[in-house]
Amino acid sequence: MAIFDPNEIQDHATFEEPMQYATGMVHVFVNGTQVLKEGEHTGAFPGQVVRGPGYQGSH
Repeated sequence: MAIFDPNEIQDHATFEEPMQYATGMVHVFVNGTQVLKEGEHTGAFPGQVVRGPGYQGSH
């Protein structure tokens, strides 16, 4: 579940700098655990990677 301010949400990632966080995200919960609180990461990593049938591993 994600709670965000629709007037403030903005993606800052580009092809040159893809690892930029979006702004305007307020709270995010993954598997019932809060991972973003008041816009800051809590340090929790409760999810897991889900790979589809096209996954080929790292080359």
